[in-house]
Amino acid sequence: MARNAKWASAALAIVLLLSLAVTAQALPILLDVTGYGYNVDYQPGPGYLAPDGQNTLIGCGPTTGAMLLEYYTRHGAPGLIVDPLADARLMGSATYMNTNAGGFGPSSDFHFGLEEFAYDRGWIVDAKIHKEPTTHVPSPGWDGVYGSDLVLDATFWNTTTWNINQGAFLDFLAAQIDAGNPVSLSVASEGIGGGADHWMAGVGYNRDTGMWAGYNTWDNSLHWYTPTSAFMDTDLGTAGIQVPAMSIAYVRTFTLVGPVERVAAIPEPCTLLLLGVGSIGAAVMRRKATS
Repeated sequence: MARNAKWASAALAIVLLLSLAVTAQALPILLDVTGYGYNVDYQPGPGYLAPDGQNTLIGCGPTTGAMLLEYYTRHGAPGLIVDPLADARLMGSATYMNTNAGGFGPSSDFHFGLEEFAYDRGWIVDAKIHKEPTTHVPSPGWDGVYGSDLVLDATFWNTTTWNINQGAFLDFLAAQIDAGNPVSLSVASEGIGGGADHWMAGVGYNRDTGMWAGYNTWDNSLHWYTPTSAFMDTDLGTAGIQVPAMSIAYVRTFTLVGPVERVAAIPEPCTLLLLGVGSIGAAVMRRKATS
C-alpha cells in the first residue's frame, strides 16, 4: 500500500509539472510598451482637433515612435521621451518625420527621423529595415537610402505567392521581443494588397495561438493579429486583392545603443591601433634611453 501511495504521489507530481509546463507555454510574451491613440483618424472633419488641441493629425509614424522611445525611456534611456504627446507632435515635424496635416509622411523619414530625434535627446537608437534576401535587387531606392541599415534576413516570405510563413515570422519577432526590443511594422491597414499605408508597434507574440500583438495607433488598446501578408499574390497579377487588415509588408527593428557622449567617446578600431603602436614606440624609446 505504501509503495502504491508513493507511485501515486509521483504520478500526481509529474502530471502537475506537465500541467504547469503547458500553462507556461500558453502565456503570451509581451513587452510593457504603453499604447497611445494619437493617430485617431486619417480624414479629420471640419473643426477637428487632435488630442493636443491642434487641428492637424500627429500620424501613425510619430505615434509609433513615441511608443517605442517611451519604452526605452523606462528601460535605460532617461530623457529620451519627456511628454509622449508633445514629443510625438515634435517627431512629426519637418525636422524629423516630416508628416503632413493628414498624418502621412515618407517611409524613410520615419526611419531616420526616429534616429535623429533620439540623437538630439542624447541617445543613439539604431534602426534596421529587413527585406527578403533572395529577391532583393540592389537599387538606389533601398541600398542607396538605407545603406548599412538594410538587412536582408526577412526569410519569412513565400517568394512565389508572397504569403507569409507564420512560424518563421513569429521566430523573427520572438528574437527581438525576447531581447527586449519592440519593433515597428508597416501594414496594409484596410486590407488592400500590394503595399502598406500604416505604421504600428509590434510588442509581443503567442506561440500557441500563432499570433502577434501590437498597437495599431488608432487607440491605446493592445490587439492580437494572425501574421498575414500585405504582398499576397501581387506577383500573380492580382494586385489590389483584399487581404486581412494589418497584413505585414515591412518590419523595422531597433537597438538602444547608448548615450551619445559615451558612444562617441569609445575609440574606433583604427584609433585603438594607432594608440597601441604609439604606446609601443614610447616604450621602446624609454628602454633605449635607460640602456
